[in-house]
Amino acid sequence: MTKHQGGTSTSQAVSMNAPIGRRTKLRPGRFGRLETPTTTNNVALHLSDRKVREIVTVSGRGVRGHFPSYKGKLLKFESLIEEDALRVLNVASMVTSLVTQPCVLDIPTDLKPRRYTPDLQVAFCGQNYYIEIKPADFQKNRHVAIRLQHVIRHLKTSRSPFALITDTDLRPEGLQEELKDLVRLRPAPGRFDPTRDGILWDPHCIHTATPEILRRWYAAQQECDALLQRVMRRDPDSLFEPA
Repeated sequence: MTKHQGGTSTSQAVSMNAPIGRRTKLRPGRFGRLETPTTTNNVALHLSDRKVREIVTVSGRGVRGHFPSYKGKLLKFESLIEEDALRVLNVASMVTSLVTQPCVLDIPTDLKPRRYTPDLQVAFCGQNYYIEIKPADFQKNRHVAIRLQHVIRHLKTSRSPFALITDTDLRPEGLQEELKDLVRLRPAPGRFDPTRDGILWDPHCIHTATPEILRRWYAAQQECDALLQRVMRRDPDSLFEPA
């Protein structure tokens, strides 16, 4: 995570009990557990011994909070953009596991190693990605842009899957409003249980959703999946303007 964050929308991750839907089966090999893939072995050599800093504190400025989830334990955010990202990732059916600020990496530079903490680690279609969330105008801060380019270069060399996601990616017209409503209606996750299928409307399999709720849920999952497929396949260097 770099220091430059921002956002324009307002939201809260609130859940309540509501009907749920049928259980769906995962196709073999499509999803995997949250494990470090073999392609990230090199990056393990650069794991820092520094602990990840605490996101949510009693004091502090800006938007900070916890995001209840079936896909991860104690997910936290410290900007509106990060909260929007967690909403998309929690609804998407191609995402099976989430970790916020998973580790600290030592990034080699020409002068001295710099530390970098990814915003998220995401299990997407069976492969782990490091994710950085940024406002679309992040290049206005030259220091942030240069530092992020060092991170991208290092992770490419280490063959570690990485995606840079902006607020523009996360906020197509009407999507966040629909996701907020669905998250509000969806049964509350409660204590995180990794054995639950977080892709279902109600992983507890207690209630039954109305056909209309299920229609909206599946449509939202498809839209979030398509959004993530675009950003995961995109070369993060393509977001930088030529010098």
